Formats: sequence, C-alpha cells, structure tokens
Amino acid sequence: MADELEQVDVDGRRGWIHGSDAELLADPPEPDPLRLIGPFDPLTEFADREFVVPGPAFRRQVWAPTANPGVVVRHGEIIAVWRRRTTKRSLTITVKPFGELPADWRELAAADAQTIARFLGPVDVQLDLAR
Repeated sequence: MADELEQVDVDGRRGWIHGSDAELLADPPEPDPLRLIGPFDPLTEFADREFVVPGPAFRRQVWAPTANPGVVVRHGEIIAVWRRRTTKRSLTITVKPFGELPADWRELAAADAQTIARFLGPVDVQLDLAR
C-alpha cells in the first residue's frame, strides 16, 4: 500500500493521503454550509484531534470521557457539539456552540435532524440551544 500513498504537508505537519485523493486536495469541493454529524463518525474518530479542533477546551467537549456527542460542522469546521434526547414520539437535538451560530442554523440543520429522527423513529423533531 505504501506505493499508493502521497506525502502532504498541512500547516507544517506531514501527513499521508491515498494518491487518488490528491486531486481532491488540490481543488477541494465546497463544503456543505452546515451539517449535523453523529457521534463516532470517522471525522472525529480517526482525526488528528489538534488539527480538527484547535482549542483544547472545545476538544474536551468533542471527545468527552463518557459519551461522545455529535458535532455541528459549518463550511468544514466543527463549530458546536450536539446531544439528543428521545421519547417515544419526539426527538430533541440540543446544540452547544463554541461561538456564535449563523442566524439560519436551524434551517440548515433541519434536513439532518429529520434524517436522524427517521433513523430513531420519533415524528416530532426540535432543535434547541444549550443553556
């Protein structure tokens, strides 16, 4: 497999990518405006934590000692964490931002919240901010 890898430097740090991904790195597609990514996604599970979430206080929220939350990704950057609470008929997704969320964050997150609800079974979905 070594002959299929290419060395890359990101922010002065050496890494490796599959050769077929080099074109994507040179000209990456525009990221989605906002996404809800579930806990234990490869983005957070296999990531270089310091690279993906630069602030140590925020890293402690993303990689919690008990149960990892989901993350909110805006334009390719993790900007918040989220947790879910479900009942038989409802799903509440509570978002705890690291800073300010865009004004239309609920609209942008609605499709992902509906997808999560379909997977879990509830019919009513609510998006809240942590207090």
